[in-house]
Order: sequence, then structure tokens, then C-alpha cells
Amino acid sequence: MTEIQLENGIKDRLVTGYPKLGQRMGLNPELAIFRKFSSLGAQIVLYTQCELVYLEKQLREVELANSKSDDPARSRYSVNAKFFMVPNEEGDEQKRLIGEIIPKLKEYWEILRLQQGVANMPEPSKYEVDHIQNYMASYDMGPYAMRGEDAHVWGSIEPPREQAPDLVALQGRSNVDPFSRWVTGTGLAVFFACGFHRFRRPSANSGLVGYSEEKLLRLTYWITTIVASVLPIVPLIILNIVQSLHSRLAIVAAFNILLSLCLLVFTEAKRSEIFAVTAASVTVVLCFELSARHS
Repeated sequence: MTEIQLENGIKDRLVTGYPKLGQRMGLNPELAIFRKFSSLGAQIVLYTQCELVYLEKQLREVELANSKSDDPARSRYSVNAKFFMVPNEEGDEQKRLIGEIIPKLKEYWEILRLQQGVANMPEPSKYEVDHIQNYMASYDMGPYAMRGEDAHVWGSIEPPREQAPDLVALQGRSNVDPFSRWVTGTGLAVFFACGFHRFRRPSANSGLVGYSEEKLLRLTYWITTIVASVLPIVPLIILNIVQSLHSRLAIVAAFNILLSLCLLVFTEAKRSEIFAVTAASVTVVLCFELSARHS
């Protein structure tokens, strides 16, 4: 079992199950994946909406009856709020309905606001879901020690079982380029599979090796910057060395393809932007080639 150091210096052992799974999610916030119960939430909204529709219908009927009432005060409820604000009279149905609608409407608005927030939460990536499935199947978690009704929320490897369709991540991965997504997803999985994580010091609290997505994204940023700085210079150097015209044209074509692939992998450029940048870069290379030949 994993040992952790508590604030008072006493070592505690995390038991298999929710404690270890919670520790794993705490160490890697991207793994904090839960169900949002979208269908159940929508059902609650529908029930509350139904109550309000019924109360609204009752209120409109009572308002109409009061407007035709022989009581001078009640007949003025709809045109002068002063009469409506007079302390409640016993049997005043309109005031009773208003008193019932106000808290119910506030509750309904709050439910809608929460539903909107939950609906906008990011979905987990396949890498995160696969990570939890593999962790549940590991000896550290039994394997498959979880036996409750929620044991298959994240799906399972053996037997193969799909995860719940409405999973959300409390901290979704950043909307980054394909290269960064690969590094923080598949690349990190390959890193662990090859055993390179043994060269890193485990966390003092959990005894587990974790990686900050922010640091990994900073690494990919530097790699992208270096590639962007070197890529335009390389073909110019090669063209300056190669003498054959056919070889030079082949180099320009290869550079054109390489530039497009780099834009596709290292950026989130749109198709139109890829065409524009590629055309501009090729124009620069051709201008350099022409000036070199004239000189």
C-alpha cells in the first residue's frame, strides 16, 4: 500500500478503493473524471418546470377572478400594487400562490444555472479514461477491487465495458496543438511504459510519479519555437550548396510539404492559413533562389 506523510508526522496507509483512487485523481487533476448525470439533471429541470407551469396556470386563473371580484381591494391587485401589499387576508389565494411561486422560481433558475455550468464542462480525453481503466485493473487497485454500482462508471478493460456516456473532467486538457496533445497523452503513456519514470523522484506525499501538464506544455512550446526558428533557414542553406536545378526544385517541393506538415502538427492553423503561410514561404524561397542565380 502507498504510504503518505500526514501533517502530524504520523504515517498512514491508504487502503485500496476510494482512498487510492482519490489520491490518484488528486495527484493528476486531469484524472478527476465523474458523471454529470445529464439525463437525470434534465429530468429534474422538467419536473420543476412542470410545477411552475401548473402554478402559473393557477395564478392566471386567480388573477382573472380577482379582477372581476366585488371586493374593491382585490379587483385592484392587477393595477395597483399597494392593495396587493396589504397584509395577507385569510383565504387570499393570489397571495398564497405568489408566496409559493417565488421560492420555486428561484430554485428553478438555480437548477438551470447549474445545468448550464455542468453542460459546458469539458469531456475527458480518451487517454485519461484509458488511464483510469488501466489503474482500476492494476494490482494497486485489487485489481478491480471496486464492487459498488459505480465501479463501471469509467468502463473496464476486462471484461471490455464502455464508460458512461456523460463523463466530465474537472480540469480538461488545454485546447492546444496536436503535438502538445500527443506529448501530454500518448507520449506520456509511452514514457511510463518504457520505464523512464523510474529516473524521476516520486512525490513526497503520495510516493507516486506525477507530471505537471503546465510544464509539459512549456516544453512543447520551446520545441515548437525552435522548429519555427530553424525551419525557414534550412532550405536556404541547402539551396546555397546544391547546384543542380532539378535538385533545387525537389528541395523547394520537399520544404513546401515539410512546412505544411509542421503547421498541421505544431499549430492549430486553419486550412486557409496553412495555404497562405505555405505560399508566402515558397515565394520567399523562390525569390532567394532567383536573386542567387542573378548574382
